[in-house]
Amino acid sequence: MIWFNIPSVRGFLLKFGYVYTIRKKRKKVGYDYAAHGCWHKGQVHKIGKVYINLVREVNTVEDVIGHVENSGLCDPFINISYQRFTVANKWIELAKKLSGDELCLYRVQLMERCQS
Repeated sequence: MIWFNIPSVRGFLLKFGYVYTIRKKRKKVGYDYAAHGCWHKGQVHKIGKVYINLVREVNTVEDVIGHVENSGLCDPFINISYQRFTVANKWIELAKKLSGDELCLYRVQLMERCQS
């Protein structure tokens, strides 16, 4: 299961059918399910079946800067060229805070959406 608890990132996945995400290195790539909510509280909301593809390991901002506009973290009202570097840095900071230092960039493709 891959979790999308940041509303803008989840929204990007649902709107465009894919999203780039930075996560702790996964043991499993390929088909899985995407969800949001809280497992411990029993509030799991499945988004759908996804295909997870490893793009690359993340060591520097340059490793992700070309994928910022497909992360769901950009402000749609600001030109991407003005925010690309700032968003890339914040994206890596957030991923490190949530997942530690061994990070990878993944492309998650929504294959089949769950019925609400």
